[in-house]
Amino acid sequence: MRAADVPAVFPLLAHASPGLGMTAWRRRAVRPTFGDRCVRSGGVVAEIGPQGRPCAVALFRQDPDMHFGRVLLVQHFVVASLSLQDEIARALGMCLESEAIARGCGAIRTVLSSKHGSGTHTTLLTMGFRPDDVVLLKPLT
Repeated sequence: MRAADVPAVFPLLAHASPGLGMTAWRRRAVRPTFGDRCVRSGGVVAEIGPQGRPCAVALFRQDPDMHFGRVLLVQHFVVASLSLQDEIARALGMCLESEAIARGCGAIRTVLSSKHGSGTHTTLLTMGFRPDDVVLLKPLT
């Protein structure tokens, strides 16, 4: 993800996280835009159409794992096109796999929001992803 993508992907993230404001997103996005493999976090943006409008984003960070050594943890995987959901999710999955390999990760762990339709989930399963853990969230505010 390039620095120029930060404001462009905001509508996608705001749709997935309605409480997220532009100021908070800009503050959080500073680290993922460096594009340096030494940086532990980053993002992949899918664009569509002649103007290259962002239609999907996946934000990740690199974490240690007892079994795999290092994993690429994808916590925000947002696809905004229902008509091309399968193709876009597949393209993002392939980009994330390349990123994980380049970073020396032994696995990719993707957390999908229950707000996602089943299309993204199904696409990732066909690409070799499998159910791994149950993620529970307790909001503290």
